[in-house]
Amino acid sequence: MVSLKALVGAPLLLLASGAIAVAADRPLQDTPGGGVVKLNLHARQGASVPSKWKRQFEAPTVSYFTGTKYYVNLTVGSNNQTIPLQYDTGSPITWMNPDCSTAPDAENEFCNSHNRYNPLTSNTARLLGRTFNHTYGPGTTLGAQFMDDLSFGGAMVGGYEFGVASSSQGFGDGIFGGGLDPSAKGQVFIDALVAQGRIKSRAVSFDFRTLNRTGSIIYGGFDSKKYKCKLEKITSPGGFNVYLTGIGQTLPNGTKVSYPPTVWNHKNETKGHSFFVDTGSNSILDGGPIYSAIGADYPGTTQQWNPGGFPEYRVPCEAPAGSIDFTFGKITIQVSYRDMEFKKGAECYIPFELKPDFLPGIGMIPDIIGATFLRGAYVVFDLDNKEVWMGESADCGSHIVPISMGKGAVPVVPGCGCETHPTSSGGYKAPPKPTNTKHLH
Repeated sequence: MVSLKALVGAPLLLLASGAIAVAADRPLQDTPGGGVVKLNLHARQGASVPSKWKRQFEAPTVSYFTGTKYYVNLTVGSNNQTIPLQYDTGSPITWMNPDCSTAPDAENEFCNSHNRYNPLTSNTARLLGRTFNHTYGPGTTLGAQFMDDLSFGGAMVGGYEFGVASSSQGFGDGIFGGGLDPSAKGQVFIDALVAQGRIKSRAVSFDFRTLNRTGSIIYGGFDSKKYKCKLEKITSPGGFNVYLTGIGQTLPNGTKVSYPPTVWNHKNETKGHSFFVDTGSNSILDGGPIYSAIGADYPGTTQQWNPGGFPEYRVPCEAPAGSIDFTFGKITIQVSYRDMEFKKGAECYIPFELKPDFLPGIGMIPDIIGATFLRGAYVVFDLDNKEVWMGESADCGSHIVPISMGKGAVPVVPGCGCETHPTSSGGYKAPPKPTNTKHLH
């Protein structure tokens, strides 16, 4: 999800009236060292939630999406309160305690079943004396800004700032803001990890899994047993952005369909079509002809119109063999039809969706590629060096590799199904591919 405009200055609903002193901002203390911080990433079937975008611009949503939601469990405060939050690269803002009575019906049970943060019971909680009011399309949340200690994966970040909602509309869980903040007005989680010496550099890797399987987010490192053979460095404009250089499909009969640049690069960008990788959305949003091209060849599609007035493709829930094939430079990521589909109620859809490129009064709207794609990929973002490393998802154990500082910080390490000796080019040699067509999953 990519978040919308935050309007600070709503009336403060006193969550801790008189019980918690208003504190001055406690600066993060720089400390030497650095390691790796791993957060387990859990998947569950979600209901309709606001989809949101933000890169340099902010915009209302054009649609709602259901499908798999990904969340992490944070331990907050001196008394170790465990709080589940949806992980979102589209926003740097973290907030907790949604109003469950306003959550979508299918989210209500989950919302009421998990813990809620109570600053009154934490000795390290500080009320910052200011409010927050955020709008995510039709969803809203407002409340007070707090500071407390966060623990996860054996590490702790002291004095991290987040919101505690006194009111919200349309959310079944809070948001863990894993995104960046171009304005540099607030704390950014990965910056806090570096500043407090938990990791050496601003690097993070994503391992997204399907329902009932646990993935991971690793700050300061990556897991070499979660991708096939090797990672390829791809061109990136920086941040959580990638350049798509091709797209196609592998149909159930093994036929491969490849679409021309007029389909996937309608803006004629020199390095490829730029997409923002948004972990808070299941959708793949683009203002060009990718939507109609994919829908025309994808088996069993039925076009219909969503409540936002935009077309979408409904498909049979029993996905056939086949894949959507995304190319980024030298690597092609095949995401199975099964992993691409998501549910809304009892019906299934593919995530490709049209969007406007521009909205009056707001500006340009970035194209996004969401969690459905990440289920087929393993991705490492080296934010300091503006590099992205990518491979096809696999699982042959676990071997976490730290990422150091400076140029060339991401080491070349063989992954699953790869020969252990390096090639003359410095990479690793993959075993020969079988002659028959293979479909992922």
